[in-house]
Amino acid sequence: MSTPADSNSATGPNATSGDASRISRRRLFRRFAAYAAVAAVGGTYATQIEPFWPVFHELTIALPALPASFHGFRIAQLTDLHAGRTPFSYIESVVSRVMDLQPDLVVVTGDLVHHDPNWVEAVSKLLGTFRVPVLVSYGNHD
Repeated sequence: MSTPADSNSATGPNATSGDASRISRRRLFRRFAAYAAVAAVGGTYATQIEPFWPVFHELTIALPALPASFHGFRIAQLTDLHAGRTPFSYIESVVSRVMDLQPDLVVVTGDLVHHDPNWVEAVSKLLGTFRVPVLVSYGNHD
């Protein structure tokens, strides 16, 4: 017959096993493998696919107070070219494609180079091949 003292003991009916809250070694390794796979896929996408997938959108923006001289004015935006990490031949092909769009102004909105000032001159010369004004602002990798 059990007494109240027995039910409060580590082996009594209300006792909780310390093992119930622990994760098994197999489950732990499965989680590590899943997290590693997600990181690997995400890293591969971010470094091997997305940088070489340029997006070209043409948007018409109506501005009622815009002077008539700016009607039809075309602005091309380049961003995140990351020279030094991205092959320069790829950057040249993107610039060539933008030239084919015949913009009236080109704006480069950051991350022209990737932490390497040695690429600034080469990219500057490439951007200098545009026959329209080019405005450049720094990004967090410049």
